Amino acid sequence: MSLELWRPLLIDRISMNLEIDKNDLYSFAWEQLRGIHDLQKQLLPEGKITLKKEQYATRIGYYPNKKRKIADIELGQAYQHRYLKLTLYPPKFAGNEFAELKELLGILLPEFRYENFFLHSRVAYIELACDSLTHPAHSFIPFRAKSNNSLIFVDGLGGKGSTYLGSTTSDLRFCIYDKAKQLKESKQTVPYKVHTRLESRVRKLNLPPVELSLKMLNPFEKLWIADVSLARSLWTDTHWLSFLDSCENIGSAASLAKMPKASRKVFMSRLFMARAKWWRPHDHWKGIESALTKIAP
Repeated sequence: MSLELWRPLLIDRISMNLEIDKNDLYSFAWEQLRGIHDLQKQLLPEGKITLKKEQYATRIGYYPNKKRKIADIELGQAYQHRYLKLTLYPPKFAGNEFAELKELLGILLPEFRYENFFLHSRVAYIELACDSLTHPAHSFIPFRAKSNNSLIFVDGLGGKGSTYLGSTTSDLRFCIYDKAKQLKESKQTVPYKVHTRLESRVRKLNLPPVELSLKMLNPFEKLWIADVSLARSLWTDTHWLSFLDSCENIGSAASLAKMPKASRKVFMSRLFMARAKWWRPHDHWKGIESALTKIAP
């Protein structure tokens, strides 16, 4: 078996909600958010704190330097429920920045100190990433059961970008893309020639962060990967090869959705039989506890 290189599982983004059930506490939090914004030069002399108001929410963005955001803090109301939402971007943490953010929450929003978020909030959204340093994007076909939505982004020059599996409103959506290309385009350091991100985006998890390693189901178990070369060698009928071409252009789910039910069942079975041996989601999930240490109190 050829050598495979993977980076450890990581939390790319996580949003945590704490419900606010008292009017005075909601008003206090709103005033404090405004205060944090007004004090941005003292709090982050090398960075910035942005303030954005929407109809039902107010959000500040926390930038330790002016180009790198590590957190959002949002106060709002949805379906008659008031909440404070903290969104973290762990890969963007540097030095003591996360510790300083936690200290700031404890000082200015003591009812919402970070320990409360980690122990008692509910995770509204989480992005988990497996990074392959061996398998280039678009060299395999991602697929899953019971999904009718897929999309492969194509730029103005015809180049392929991110592959999406699942709709934007799905509780579970996958995004596979060339991380090295993304870093290069944003003028960041590109440490690996091949760097493919396989990312799960999970909504409405309704678990506190402290319980994720024990109670969250591995979302990557619902993602399957077909080896394109193997799939083309096992069956060579025209209909099948045309289907594989379609998968590489619009994704497996959209390609399957266009087919009659009987053919869809046969071709899904073929994709399953052509699964790539290198995709072992159970092994990657062993890294969830280590990933959680990046956001621990």
